[in-house]
Amino acid sequence: LPGYITWIKTLPCRNGHQGPVDPSPPNFFKSQMRKGPDPLALPECRECHNDYEGNGFPDEEPRLAAAALYLLQAIYEGRLKWVG
Repeated sequence: LPGYITWIKTLPCRNGHQGPVDPSPPNFFKSQMRKGPDPLALPECRECHNDYEGNGFPDEEPRLAAAALYLLQAIYEGRLKWVG
């Protein structure tokens, strides 16, 4: 979903920090040698993204809840559309 990732990069860091934002996918897919799915990426500055990456496998449940809200926001704003 390149359009979704482009949109995520325009958002501020979800932790309130300044600086460029990187889409930060969840870590729980890394054991399968792939990155997390684009719709689960969160907008995080590089410092927050690196901190998340360096902390191994933290509790992913709050991150998934936040990702769901960003996904709903993208749908609400018309950036993503359900296709039947």
